[in-house]
Amino acid sequence: MKRWKWFALGAALLALPLIVLAAGPGGEPKGPARGPRGGERGAGIINRFDANGDGQISEGEWTDAFRKLDANNDNVVTREELQEHAKQAREAAWNKLDTDGDGALSLDEFPGRDEAFKRIDADGDGLVTKEELAAGRERLRRWRQNRMRQGR
Repeated sequence: MKRWKWFALGAALLALPLIVLAAGPGGEPKGPARGPRGGERGAGIINRFDANGDGQISEGEWTDAFRKLDANNDNVVTREELQEHAKQAREAAWNKLDTDGDGALSLDEFPGRDEAFKRIDADGDGLVTKEELAAGRERLRRWRQNRMRQGR
């Protein structure tokens, strides 16, 4: 049972970059806006692991995902393996967004809403750096923790 808990945590971590990509240019959602971040609930995880594109995750697709997460092939996914995979997924998502390769996201490259861009752009220079995005992600994490503690 412990292995599946780690696997579920890994699935959630892998979904983070997809959550960032859930909204289209100009902040418009790329599908039904039913989730809290403008995307369809669960779509990130489905999109990440649904290898054949049928909108479902089969046992074989879960198994394949587990194998990808288990970097050293010891049939156990460790916290470090999940963190490394999440780091690589965030880097790939960043590189996809940073179309001009300047190391920062302009408003045109940013996939979310304009208001989110302005909140994340801490120094107001019209560009979001990896550091500003990480700080914004941390603020969001703390906000969610506080809401959970308050029972919301």
